[in-house]
Amino acid sequence: MINILLRTLCVLTFLLGELKGFALEQQEASVTLNIGRGQVGRSGEIQVKVTLFENYYPALHDWNVLERMASLAGDDIVFGLTLPDAKLYKVHIDFMLENRPANIFGEPIVLPIESGDAYRLIYKDDGLRAAGPGSEKINCLLKLYKKTTISLSEQIINLANRKQFMAYAFAVNDLIDSVQSEAVSLLNAFGSNISDQGRAYLLDFLKGRLESAKLSMFKSFRAKKEYPLNEQEVDALFNHLFEPYALQEPEKSVLALQHLRAHYEMEREWLRAKRYLVEGINKVNYDTLFLTIKTKYHGTVRDALLLYMMATDVSMLTDMQGKFAASYKAMEDDGFKKGISLLENRLGKLAKVLPFKFYDINGNEYTNTFFKDKLVVFDFWYTGCGACANLFRTSKPIREYFKDNEGIMFVSVNVDFQQEKWEKGLQSGLYTDNCELNLWVKEKGFTNSFLKSYGFNGYPRILVMDGDGNLVSANLPHLDTDQDVARFIALINNAN
Repeated sequence: MINILLRTLCVLTFLLGELKGFALEQQEASVTLNIGRGQVGRSGEIQVKVTLFENYYPALHDWNVLERMASLAGDDIVFGLTLPDAKLYKVHIDFMLENRPANIFGEPIVLPIESGDAYRLIYKDDGLRAAGPGSEKINCLLKLYKKTTISLSEQIINLANRKQFMAYAFAVNDLIDSVQSEAVSLLNAFGSNISDQGRAYLLDFLKGRLESAKLSMFKSFRAKKEYPLNEQEVDALFNHLFEPYALQEPEKSVLALQHLRAHYEMEREWLRAKRYLVEGINKVNYDTLFLTIKTKYHGTVRDALLLYMMATDVSMLTDMQGKFAASYKAMEDDGFKKGISLLENRLGKLAKVLPFKFYDINGNEYTNTFFKDKLVVFDFWYTGCGACANLFRTSKPIREYFKDNEGIMFVSVNVDFQQEKWEKGLQSGLYTDNCELNLWVKEKGFTNSFLKSYGFNGYPRILVMDGDGNLVSANLPHLDTDQDVARFIALINNAN
């Protein structure tokens, strides 16, 4: 009997060991990156950063981070990742080539990854490709990118030339249906080589890309001044393309996990607010848009949209503190509440301004400590930005008002990738003058981590820092009227 018990115990121990090993194995994954000697040689020493996310939001890149790694580029760099469980996660691969961020068709390299994956990525001039375990979903993703980017862009241009707007609308939907059918056939061709959750990810990615294409087509047609539409025609075109639109229950969990769907839904709401306005983005009432999101949507859908809006459009909102409080109160999911709290700690009033390094024309470095005891108004711009030139022009009365106040500085910060382009912008006199301290973010341009941390995805942007290094405002002021100018002067006086 004792021998039987001992043998049984040995078998159980062996099985438990095997199961434990299996569980550990299921939580492991790896990504190998090969950039190619030619590109490394042209770009000098390249540092590659790999970040594992549960959820990835470009404007909130330190939310839901599970693991970070970095390495200098070589022939093959292997990043071993430990996943918490068997769910599908996202991995962001970030490096610079010739002062430009590596990308997939102009977008950040964010790829799905799940336990057991060990794919090898090869990044060359002709694009990205993958091989090894788990590579099927990556290669399928790349094909979907190509199908929904290049071929659609070419056809959008042709469709936007149609004079009859409803014929255009029907043609758009026919095109989308055709591309979707081809893309689903492409996905089906990979068959069982892609897991169920991998397939769900790719299908949702496809939906988002096609919705984005519709938005591009709508905007392309609206931009055709030779075919002006009245409000009724704009409504008809918009409704045919996007309405009735309601998120179905199964999509809610997907939206909660992926920033893409939140982005496209926000784009729709933005267009609903803007569709009659040709003047531009500054005419949209973002406070009304915030209220629409808060009251129209529910559950994790609302949570995702509120977080997305606060991460990307907070500079357009008035009463930023009140909007953070309202967002937190409305949210139901603890993960999204954590995200909104993280944003508030970074952007809220009297939060410390994050560390930065900017450079003058001679390469001298400027950090937070240089501006100690000064109230600083930072103006972020790029060469060729019409709105940046307009803000410089409309803010002239404010600079004049404070020109004799030695405790207040106006600092111009350029976000171009190339110094030559920055210098060209300086010489034009459209964006700044010699009275300001003129600085540059250097090689990383608008991908600079400081800019990304504050959600600066479009320009111009204004950031006000007090003498103790605290954030006073990251809101873009509207300076269209004398009252707007007076309001911004009062903001500076109150903080000084």
